Amino acid sequence: MEKAQNEIKKGYLLIVDDDINFLKLLEMYLNKHFIIATAKSGPEGLEIIKKGFNPGVILSDLNMPVMNGIEFLKETMKYAPNAIRIILSAFANPTEIIAAINQSRAYMYLMKPVDQLQLIQIIKNAFDTYNLISQNNQLLETLRRMGISDVKGIDIITKSQPRQIAEKVASEFVRSIQKILSLSEKYYYTNHTSYVVAIAERLAKELKFSDRTIAEITTSASLINLPMLIMPKRFLLYDPYDLEQADRNFFFKLYQEAIDALSEMETIKGAIKILEQIWENKTGSGGPKQLEGIKVLKESQVIAIANIYHNKVYRIQPFHITKLEEEGLVVQTKEETFDRHNEALKFFYRKANWFDNDILNTFQDIVKKRVIPELIVPKTNLVIRNFDLRTLRSSDLGEVFESEETQEEAPPPEPQVVEREIRVEKLKPGMIVAQNIVTKTGVLIVRQDNKLDEALVENIKYLAEAGLVPKEVSIYVIPPPNITETEKEHPQS
Repeated sequence: MEKAQNEIKKGYLLIVDDDINFLKLLEMYLNKHFIIATAKSGPEGLEIIKKGFNPGVILSDLNMPVMNGIEFLKETMKYAPNAIRIILSAFANPTEIIAAINQSRAYMYLMKPVDQLQLIQIIKNAFDTYNLISQNNQLLETLRRMGISDVKGIDIITKSQPRQIAEKVASEFVRSIQKILSLSEKYYYTNHTSYVVAIAERLAKELKFSDRTIAEITTSASLINLPMLIMPKRFLLYDPYDLEQADRNFFFKLYQEAIDALSEMETIKGAIKILEQIWENKTGSGGPKQLEGIKVLKESQVIAIANIYHNKVYRIQPFHITKLEEEGLVVQTKEETFDRHNEALKFFYRKANWFDNDILNTFQDIVKKRVIPELIVPKTNLVIRNFDLRTLRSSDLGEVFESEETQEEAPPPEPQVVEREIRVEKLKPGMIVAQNIVTKTGVLIVRQDNKLDEALVENIKYLAEAGLVPKEVSIYVIPPPNITETEKEHPQS
């Protein structure tokens, strides 16, 4: 009797994965906490359920032969309708993730590799939800047998605790999505999502929003780039108010479609409602619904300010795209970042009627007080390097990724690009200018970030000999691996 009670307490967990080694590993560190059945395929998992194993939680891989994870989990609804379903996969396409969750009614989507303690806690939370829903259903059935047919009020009460657990797991899911979305931030000098989250969260706290509202703002800001995944490339470099009317209408059409899809996730509907309005403004000139006045949520305005600020300061400028894709490198100097920061603040002054006064004034106060690093202009140049033609993130510079599929030695780290002063006579075609080359009378000869050709090199040398430009100019160089820090700071000319 005691053994049976312990088994019920531990809960029945079904794990389905075509990777036998991974399946054994999961079984090894989960069997102390749950009663486990394992299957190497969807059909085998269904057979286990049909033979009497009644899982409270089903953990399934997404990509499997014969029957994929979505098909398998949809089929389990016939045999274990109340089971909590969790998808575990190594693939990270956010669009597919949302579709997988919706189609299979999954409770959560986890990325491989997953932390052991985190996985155990998530599964325990899933069992808590399963048990509470089961108790709820049993109570409702008992009441019906007693002849009480109107049980809506009781249903709401008994579902409140599972709702809280579901919201907790949803927040863990959103954090995972945020990490995945950071991989799609191709055109930013700094991580867009984390900056928007930090600025919006601090602004919400300064405005004395409730803890629950701040949590919803954080969730919404974490998903800021999710609707952008379906946008054409040209929309990734502009905010919608900068687009021509036809393109703006198309942008808002696609944006609303993404919001409608996300709204199917019940536990984050509040956050999605906030996300829906981040391009609205109080004058009614925004979108996608042209809301105005008090209809525009304060929570959405908070995120809008954080989003617009970061776009204006740290998103690559459209005229640099060709340079990035052809030459593989774009640099934004600290002076340019400072100028863009000031331009962003001027924009908010010009568009003050877009926002509630208290929200905009609080943001400007945070900027002046320099209370968070995300609103302090960095004192270094920023670099985006197109190092693998798939991901253009400066945060990846110098990182080494070891392949899980090969035993080959990892390549050396990507070298950091540095500025170097060299004498004019050593200039060669192909070099990239790091600082504007200007004559002593103030005439611009070569703009920063431009590549030198033979004609420019000859012109600069001629002007240097005539004493019209400095004898040394600054260019970008990639130092050899063995260069010392001292040599980087004081290169020989």
